Amino acid sequence: MNMARGGARAKRGDKPRLADAIEHWPVDRLIPYARNARTHTDEQVAQVAASIAEFGFVNPILVGSDGIIIAGHARLAAARKLGLAEVPVIVLDHLSETQRRALVIADNKIALNAGWDEDMLRIELEALREEDFDANLTGFNQEELEKLLSEAEDSIDPDANDGELDDPASRGIYALREDAIFSSSNKWGIPDLRPDMLSTQVPDRMWYGGPVEDASKTLFIYRTAKFGKDAAGGVLAFYVDDWRFENLWNDAVAVVEEFKDFGWGSVLTPDFSVWRDDPMAVQLWNIYRSRWCGRYWQEAGIKVIPSLNWSDERSYEFAHAGIPCGVPVAGVQCRTTRSRRGKDYFIDGLCEAIRQVKPEALLIYGEPGAVTWLASKIPSGPRCIWLESWPTARKRMRQQARKEEQHGTN
Repeated sequence: MNMARGGARAKRGDKPRLADAIEHWPVDRLIPYARNARTHTDEQVAQVAASIAEFGFVNPILVGSDGIIIAGHARLAAARKLGLAEVPVIVLDHLSETQRRALVIADNKIALNAGWDEDMLRIELEALREEDFDANLTGFNQEELEKLLSEAEDSIDPDANDGELDDPASRGIYALREDAIFSSSNKWGIPDLRPDMLSTQVPDRMWYGGPVEDASKTLFIYRTAKFGKDAAGGVLAFYVDDWRFENLWNDAVAVVEEFKDFGWGSVLTPDFSVWRDDPMAVQLWNIYRSRWCGRYWQEAGIKVIPSLNWSDERSYEFAHAGIPCGVPVAGVQCRTTRSRRGKDYFIDGLCEAIRQVKPEALLIYGEPGAVTWLASKIPSGPRCIWLESWPTARKRMRQQARKEEQHGTN
């Protein structure tokens, strides 16, 4: 005799009942609970429908044997919206009538009582965006996503400084001004980077979480985590979305203090976006800002690695102005290379950058698998260091951890 379906209330200390099986029921067999207090807007039902379309119907509807829904009213509405004939259900006929009424409320309310680790949430959302995944499928709307991602924490350990940051002048940081104009050898006034403050540091790995084995050989991506003191001496880079590092320009004094206090070994100059469809004035402005930040950091005693950035042949004249020829190491970020045309623009621009700058070493990072289509196109000369993209490296780490966990349980 199966006592689990008898409807008797579980005694305190009894093991919780596990669902016997998932069944497939026609949607017309399900009956919404007339006294359900939870409401669902058309917008939310559309979100649930989009989630089911993307991930599958992975969360069965909970019903009684009479077909009345206990949990899953929005999922049923989404299934109807998608035109599904059947849905997965779990029958909970072991509950008393009172328990069913309580679970209708508890299933919704208990989930609402959870919170968010916002730092980790930002890391996950940014990783999804870097993989070109539609982050709206997570349930956050566009306004919420923009607010969360724009409030990303600065990438330093909050314990790295014991007290308030004091005035740069009192710290011997040359009393740098945010309106400084630096020397330039080109007609656009783009600042020249100082050869004596160019870094020779060449990382050979991307940090994606966990302990840091050798910071001096590791590339860290700005605002992907709160880095601990074991990251000091590492190389800091900036990845993709400009809004993530606009503070480098808008709050230059505070940023240079943070970098100095943290103790980065080198910092790549920020590659503010230079899009082909932007007016040339905007492209020129973003190249100016990138070079200005690099020179500003150099004047504060921070060694920099110049980033190579361009749009198309129209930008070649000024895109690398201010970068000394024969730099020890330069960095380039692979992006907007998903299409054949995008790859062609990237290859042509990189070949021109190498011709002008002649770097001894070249850090290449950003797109998974770039080596397969790019390696044979790079002119001879620079030593190329291929680094995983941060999302790809982190995904690989997680897969490896799962394999190790499975191996340990076998």
